[in-house]
Amino acid sequence: MNDLLTAVRAGAHRDVPALVLKLDRAGRKAALAELKELRKEARGWDWQRQDRVRKALHVAGAGCHTGAAGCADWIGGRDLRGWSRSPYPLILVALGDRDPAWLGDLARRLAAKSLNSEAEFTFISELARMAGTPIPVTDSLVEGWTERVSTARWHGGSRRTPLVGILRSDPHVAVLAPRLFEMAELPAQVGWYETADSTDHWPGALRTLAEEGCSTGRSWPSGAWRGWCAGAGRATSGSSSPCSSSWASRRTRSGSTSATGWGWRRTASRWSPATPRTC
Repeated sequence: MNDLLTAVRAGAHRDVPALVLKLDRAGRKAALAELKELRKEARGWDWQRQDRVRKALHVAGAGCHTGAAGCADWIGGRDLRGWSRSPYPLILVALGDRDPAWLGDLARRLAAKSLNSEAEFTFISELARMAGTPIPVTDSLVEGWTERVSTARWHGGSRRTPLVGILRSDPHVAVLAPRLFEMAELPAQVGWYETADSTDHWPGALRTLAEEGCSTGRSWPSGAWRGWCAGAGRATSGSSSPCSSSWASRRTRSGSTSATGWGWRRTASRWSPATPRTC
């Protein structure tokens, strides 16, 4: 336990997972009590001193919690989340000896919190994978997912990868995309597009996937997908499609008018193919 606390005070966050895994349940409980006191103490330090120990404290506390609820609260603590890259990969290592059911419980608890960045989506989805459970579906997790998908378009270099290609290969699209139609506010990335005539945006990409689902018999878990296909001819008959009515009525999380302006409604109206299909 003393080695762990020494490493945390020194800010040696990369050494923490191995030190946590050496402790038994009683040792982790004892260390956690000391870590809680250190966390209180650190709140009175200047920001540079806090920043030096923040990652190590974050990893150690997460690894020493024996209950999923307490671990989720510790991981989500605002005072433990700085501007630099979060130490989530190290936390995953520190939790490597936990029971799958425990990890699944932790993933669900974290998904219910306001943890909506790309890094947090990756962390929670990896917890779910380790647990062998379905990824939790919450608004916060979908926000993080849309950020990850949108940034993945630029991972190939200077040329942007078409969004539909990223979504087509994404393992979570069939579960998470339908949630967009249930959210009070759309994530900012979903409301972004370059020009009104562009088709390389979220509505256009999801429309393509819906059409592919209809033509190939792919099973989508939400009635929203079937609705896109069933109402496919409405846009050309003069009435609004189910897609345009769903998207045009929402604002993005950032308050952008791109989701409600004329350009968005114009592009959203092209979600429905000209010929109706039956899923």
